[in-house]
Amino acid sequence: MSYRCERPDGLKNDHLYIYDLYLDESFIPQNMDGEVEEFYLWPIEKVIDRITKTDDFKYNVSLVLIHFLIREGYLTPDDDIYSDLIEGMHRQAITS
Repeated sequence: MSYRCERPDGLKNDHLYIYDLYLDESFIPQNMDGEVEEFYLWPIEKVIDRITKTDDFKYNVSLVLIHFLIREGYLTPDDDIYSDLIEGMHRQAITS
């Protein structure tokens, strides 16, 4: 996924490489490097609620979650915001 964000030093183009990793339901993630404080297993409705009503996730994490919601059919063309999200995810990067 490509995106552009505004930084104090100007606009920044960035790319995220997204992979799906399907795990057995018995898998329990463990923090091995100290970067993650804790893990939660939430219903998808709670994830959607958190990304739409809070700033709990970093902006680029929210982008990955939105990308997942679209790919998995939780957000569809019937949703009012769908076309804006799709358009925003496919903007051309600014090059100098």
